[in-house]
Amino acid sequence: MVSKGQDRTKTRIVSVEVLRIVAMLGIAVFHTFQPWFEYVCTGPATPEALLWRPSMLGTLGTIDQLGAWGNHVFIMISGCFLLPAAVKDARAGERNTHDAVRRIGQVLLVVVPYAMVALLAGMVLPDITSASVHSFRWLTRGLQFIWVYLTLIVLCPHLGRVLARLKHPGSVLAILTVIVYAINFYIAFVSPGEASRSLFEWRKLMSGVTYALSFVIGGWLSHKRFPLSYSGAFLLASIALTVFVETYASTRIDLTLLDALSYKSTSPFACAMATSCLAFALAFPTDMKSQNTRIARVVTTATSGMLGFYVLQALFSSGWHQVSYGILYVILQQHGQMAFIAVGIAFSFVFFAVLDLIDILVRQPLVRPFVHGS
Repeated sequence: MVSKGQDRTKTRIVSVEVLRIVAMLGIAVFHTFQPWFEYVCTGPATPEALLWRPSMLGTLGTIDQLGAWGNHVFIMISGCFLLPAAVKDARAGERNTHDAVRRIGQVLLVVVPYAMVALLAGMVLPDITSASVHSFRWLTRGLQFIWVYLTLIVLCPHLGRVLARLKHPGSVLAILTVIVYAINFYIAFVSPGEASRSLFEWRKLMSGVTYALSFVIGGWLSHKRFPLSYSGAFLLASIALTVFVETYASTRIDLTLLDALSYKSTSPFACAMATSCLAFALAFPTDMKSQNTRIARVVTTATSGMLGFYVLQALFSSGWHQVSYGILYVILQQHGQMAFIAVGIAFSFVFFAVLDLIDILVRQPLVRPFVHGS
């Protein structure tokens, strides 16, 4: 008889699960360097940014693409697995809401326990978290990507019905992509608005629309199996283009351009890299059943804690950023910019591993009795 752990890996594709981990590592690196990038580009002492070598400015700019890239990857993978089922249900005239409710419950079983921990921690050590009973901003803006993800889960059956009626979804998707990123170009380069925006400000809503587009792109890719050589070439080209534009901006010491190139979720480079990464991962035909069982279990276990990592790092960002800033400031002053980048990446990887393990070893056993079918 097959165990439940093995059942969960049957429909998983090893390469896609590895991509999830790589994407979350990219998000971790992005969050570590995000305050530094923002300070260099828009801080009050911008002349200090001129002390950074152009190659390091380009590196910071490229790293800043990793946040949106990782989010797009996460959303695309979800669309890749959820949308085809929604389209199939729509064509069969079925309304399957059970899966959506189950997934929403799984996300809330991550958010709620950690939110309670953050509230309690904030009462004792207010500097390590922004959680407070006097405001919900830490839940709304602090976890906005989680709410976007939940919204897409709710909308998935409706998107499935729309896609089921389209004769040429690829053409429609291409047109929508051009329109969405034309608007994003306007936001990034012409009208970025205030640094702090409300959740329902139109530019903020446009970020949600952009992620919804990535969700649909993921669903479209699920039916495509590009040759490994083609998808690999697309991946290398998208990475090369991203590095080129960031290098171009850095050699000009154009901090405004560097900031605009990676503006929030609106970067077309992040979306292109995410699309090419998923196409490349899907080009591998093997699933977990044909892989080494131990490797499959390790990969699946690691990915199971990623949402917990995302929520934890967001709720406690004020605390861990103090730690990372202190470490990287000393490294930058004493060992220079290359060591600063290397240590920052190493810190991010260790940070991800620690929070991932906390979720796997602490939260998951506690909530397992509340998960249906466990």
